[in-house]
Amino acid sequence: MTRETEDDEKRAARVITSRGLALITLGLSISLDELAIGFTIGLAHLAVTTIVAAIALQALLAAQLGVAIGATIGAHWRERAEQSPESS
Repeated sequence: MTRETEDDEKRAARVITSRGLALITLGLSISLDELAIGFTIGLAHLAVTTIVAAIALQALLAAQLGVAIGATIGAHWRERAEQSPESS
């Protein structure tokens, strides 16, 4: 395992085990991001329905891409797992 992967796992573990003030801070940072998006939509006088549709479409496409990539990787790992140790 690389050092970068270990660092990522440590960060993920900290988020999972976070409590109290850390969770409030995380929630506030996400809320501020959404507030910035709202300001941008308002200042640019964009139609909210168009923005919501665009965000929904982007989320759908990203999710479908993730499912397709996950299935491909899963199939590859399944094949590797079925190989006998002598053949690798």
